[in-house]
Amino acid sequence: MTRKLYMLIPSPGSRIPQYVSAVDAHGKTLFENLLPSKKPSHAYLHPPSGVEVLDRLLTSGNEFILSKRASQVLANCDIDPAIARCPIIALPLSRDQAPISGYKLWYSELNHDILHEYALTRKFKGRVLSVFEWVAAIERIPNYDLFLGLPNQWFVSERFVDLAFENRLSGFGFALVPCFQAMRAEP
Repeated sequence: MTRKLYMLIPSPGSRIPQYVSAVDAHGKTLFENLLPSKKPSHAYLHPPSGVEVLDRLLTSGNEFILSKRASQVLANCDIDPAIARCPIIALPLSRDQAPISGYKLWYSELNHDILHEYALTRKFKGRVLSVFEWVAAIERIPNYDLFLGLPNQWFVSERFVDLAFENRLSGFGFALVPCFQAMRAEP
């Protein structure tokens, strides 16, 4: 079985990335503990000056902040049902600029463990903290065009990559992830 899997990375050629995060009405991040304590009906975004206004704004957590255009393109994809969405209320980038609008917050309530035994990881108390060399087990990859894997890394299908390029979505970069069948124990 041949399957191509890609990890989302910052867009090649972008300026030095500036990360943004969705916040509540009090300015506190919604993703302090990786998931919001309650499902937000909307979120706020106060991007620092100098942030590139792209179809995908860079975040440092397990959330996605996507433009209206990107959300419309992704409507053609098979999205993991564990991914929730809510509108973003964006504040102005500066006093003389209008606020960016039409963005949505996407976040996943589930991480899929797709790591193959060949993946080089750092663990603490049995939990994966980081991955140094990605290798995915084919049989563990869910059949979605977009999903969140351990540890809080977004993965996409070849179909997703094709749609991003065909529609010239900005802010998306992709790294091919090697995929192998899991080793079977000898009887």
